[in-house]
Amino acid sequence: MRIAKDCLVSITRRVTDEQGNLVDGQTDTISYVHGGYDDIFPKIEAALDGQEPGFSTTVTLAPEEAFGAYDPEKLVFVEREAFEQPPEVGSMLEREDSDDIFVVKEVHDDKVLLEGNHPLAGITLLFTTTVTEVRPASPDEIRAADRAYLSASIKPLRAIRYGLTMLLLMPVGGIVFAGLILNILPEGILQIIALILLAIVLLFGLWSALKAFRNAFRSGEMLNLSGNGLIWRPQSDQCIPWPDITQIQRAGADGDYDYIVTTNDHRCFTINSPVLSIDTPQLEASLRVYLNAERLKGM
Repeated sequence: MRIAKDCLVSITRRVTDEQGNLVDGQTDTISYVHGGYDDIFPKIEAALDGQEPGFSTTVTLAPEEAFGAYDPEKLVFVEREAFEQPPEVGSMLEREDSDDIFVVKEVHDDKVLLEGNHPLAGITLLFTTTVTEVRPASPDEIRAADRAYLSASIKPLRAIRYGLTMLLLMPVGGIVFAGLILNILPEGILQIIALILLAIVLLFGLWSALKAFRNAFRSGEMLNLSGNGLIWRPQSDQCIPWPDITQIQRAGADGDYDYIVTTNDHRCFTINSPVLSIDTPQLEASLRVYLNAERLKGM
C-alpha cells in the first residue's frame, strides 16, 4: 500500500546533526497519520508521500523547517520572588506574556534564568528514515491526529430555550414593527408589501422555533468538523469537503450565533450553534483551522 492521506505510517528514524552526532541518542520507530495533520515535519511528510514499505531516505531539515531559529530574546531573567514555589533547574513553566514553554536554566539568589527556545532550535537536522508499515488509519486515529477535530451533539435544554426565544420574541417584534408600518407608511401598496415581508419573517421565526423543538429530541452527533470537511446532520449525513464551501457567514448577536453555510453548487443551510453542546469560541477556532479569513464572514 502506498502512503496517502489518512494512512497510518510506521517508520524508523535516526536524527543527527550535521556532524553526525545522534540528537536523541537512539534509533527508534514511530507512527503518524499522513495527510497534513502536523504529526510529523511537513518536509518529511512530503518526502514520504506516495512511497511504500521498504522506502528509505534522508531528509535535511534547516532550523526553520524543524524547531526554529535560535532566538536570544527567549533567554530571560525573572525575579526569584515571582515564583510561588522554589524553582528547580530543569522544571518547565508557562508565562502569561508568551505562548512558549520555558525551562529553568539557572537559579540565583535573586533571579532565575529561563530558556524559551526548543533544545534543538538553531540546529540543522538530518532525519534518516525507513518506512516499515502502511495501513488505513482508523477513525479514532484520525480524530486523535486532527487537532482541530470537533464533534457536537444537541443540548436539549439549549434547543428548547432557543425555540422559546424565537417563538416569543418574533411575534412581539412583529407587532411593534406592524404598528410602525401602519403609522409611518402611507396607505396603499407600500403597506401591503411591508406587511407581506413581515409575515414572511414571522413564518421564518415560527419555522426556526419548530426546528429547535424537533432538534431537542435528536440524539447522537449533529455537527462534525474534520480534515475531510463539514457534516451538519440536520441537513445531510454527507460530508462537505472544505474546498466546496464558498463561505460561512456568522449571523445573530450576543453570542447566540447561527452560521450560514454556502457551497459552490449554491446550496445554503444554517448551523444553529445555540442548540449545540459546544460554545461559539470552540466552533470558530476549529473553523479558522480549515478555512481562511476570506471565507469566514463576520468572525
